[in-house]
Amino acid sequence: MAAQVSPVSDYTRPPVFYVSATPLTPSSVNPGGSATSTVTVYVGTIPVTTAALSCSVQPSPPLGATCSINPTSAAPATLTVSTFGPSGRLLSRPGSGLLYALGLPLIGLVATGVGLGSNQNGQKRKPKTVALACVLLLASTFQTACGGSHSSGTPAGTYTITVTATAFVPVNTTFTTTMLTVQ
Repeated sequence: MAAQVSPVSDYTRPPVFYVSATPLTPSSVNPGGSATSTVTVYVGTIPVTTAALSCSVQPSPPLGATCSINPTSAAPATLTVSTFGPSGRLLSRPGSGLLYALGLPLIGLVATGVGLGSNQNGQKRKPKTVALACVLLLASTFQTACGGSHSSGTPAGTYTITVTATAFVPVNTTFTTTMLTVQ
C-alpha cells in the first residue's frame, strides 16, 4: 500500500506584507536604561527598503517607557525603547532645620555690617545695597530649588512595544510587538 501524503504543507507562507522586529537587547532594564531592536519590513521574503514606521508603548503611565524609530521612512531601522531614571531630592538631616532657622537672622546681621546703613559721611551706599539685595534674592532662589519631589523613574513592569509599518503601493499596514521588562 502506498504512503498517504497530507494535503497540508508544513510550510506556512508569510503574509504578503509584514514587519519584523528582533527581540529587544537587553530585554530587561533598570529605570533610566534603554534597549534596541532592528526593524525590517518584508514583502513575501524580500526585504523592503521604503515604508513608514511608527511605534507605541503600552501601558503608558506617567514616566512610562517611550519608543522611537530611526529612520522612520526606511527599513531596516533601529527601534529604541527608553525609560526614565530616578530623580532625587534634597533629604534633610535631623537637626538641619535649626541651621536654616539661624540662617535668616545671620544674613540680616551680615547685611547691616556690609553697608545697608550710611557711611561715616552720612551718604547712602546704594550700589552695595542693590548688589546685596541681588545676592540675597539669588541665594533664596537656590534654597527653594533644593526642595521638591522625587521620582523612582519608570514604574517596574512589562511594557509591550507595537511597531507599525505602512507601505504605499498598494497601501498596506501591518504591525508586530516586542516586550521590555523594567525592573
